[in-house]
Amino acid sequence: MKIIRIDDLNNLNSINNNINNNIINNTIITIGVFDGIHLAHKALIDTMIKYKQNHNIYIGVMTFDPHPDFVLSKRDNDGYITPINQKIQMFGDLGIDYLFLINFNKNIASLDYESFYDKFLKDFKFFVVGSDFRFGYRALGDAKYLKEKKNESIILDEIKKDDEKISSSLIRELLNKGEIKKVNNILGHPYELFGKVVKGAHIGTSLGFPTANIDLSDDYMNIRSGVYLSKVCIKDDKHEYFGICNIGNNPTLNYVNRKRLEVHIIDYNYQLYDKEISVELIDYLREEKKFDNKEELINQIKKDRDNAIEILNVNRGEE
Repeated sequence: MKIIRIDDLNNLNSINNNINNNIINNTIITIGVFDGIHLAHKALIDTMIKYKQNHNIYIGVMTFDPHPDFVLSKRDNDGYITPINQKIQMFGDLGIDYLFLINFNKNIASLDYESFYDKFLKDFKFFVVGSDFRFGYRALGDAKYLKEKKNESIILDEIKKDDEKISSSLIRELLNKGEIKKVNNILGHPYELFGKVVKGAHIGTSLGFPTANIDLSDDYMNIRSGVYLSKVCIKDDKHEYFGICNIGNNPTLNYVNRKRLEVHIIDYNYQLYDKEISVELIDYLREEKKFDNKEELINQIKKDRDNAIEILNVNRGEE
């Protein structure tokens, strides 16, 4: 996948000269923020992939960084479901040919929809968007306008899960509640956190449950504190592991002001310092709480591990 970065001084005419004059005209794209890359987003991408299978065409995504909501102060900058580097990786894995990444700022936000179209969209072959798609100043541009401009454009109907519209805002709400199983159903894949393992205070080891400590990136949104059943993938290791992770402030021992993620990998006793790992959240086990003493904490961690193993065995039995 080739990444084309666009700022408000560039338009696709100038970019065309850098990649190939025919590429933009032979590319269909979908457009949006794509925070989370959930099932509705994947439906757009799948539609483009199916079209590509029968036509000599490129497929692309146009997205924005930072989030327009943050630039326009529509809500506090509380981070992302999927930070931009992780999002780029996911688009590549999904088979996108070109990612058009717009550096969103107030200059771009001030463009009316017709100007935005003329500056960034007019040279594409056609568009695949949802029926509720909006763009341009005050979101006055819509899917109907794109269809009028490019008649081949495909407009998908609203996609629901359990009679509820799938959206990034719904996912954020569920993450704040710790309803991770619902989140995973809407995403179509487990919610995943990436990071590098850093040295901690060895508290987990002293308790008999060594942990890999990961400082959560500022780009990740603040999800509900607590203990989660998790799947762990270690870079350059083809095996998959399971464990229990705690997201929070460690209120019993070694309190930290900034939330962090610690994961105890079941039946894994090797050092992971400086290794890059991903932690997929499978189920929410319990709230983070402060215990009266170390023994109470140890007993609870044992229960958490036993609970995690029981859930894993049940899930495996259902496969």
